[in-house]
Amino acid sequence: MSAMIAQTGLLIFRNNVVVAATSGMKLSADGRIAAVPHRSAACTICIVTASIILLTVLKAMLVIGMGDIAYDVGLSALREGNWADRFVATLMTLDGTTNAIVQLLR
Repeated sequence: MSAMIAQTGLLIFRNNVVVAATSGMKLSADGRIAAVPHRSAACTICIVTASIILLTVLKAMLVIGMGDIAYDVGLSALREGNWADRFVATLMTLDGTTNAIVQLLR
């Protein structure tokens, strides 16, 4: 009875004692408890894609709200800053997709 290990639903029992009670754990073939990654690759791709779309729409809304000239002045001020400011300026630089969304929303 001491070697009895069972896995039922979200609980892992060893010697009739719950040793893991989470969906992030599983029982391996040799009786060890191992962590299971929660995200699949498809989920990660969806999160990255949604982030890119959100950033593009955010840039378009900033251009519409601030105006073209004020947005360019803000970007040039960011380009003169430290490495983090220059990185943000690179991300926030207008591209073709953002310009298309701006023209669509105006």
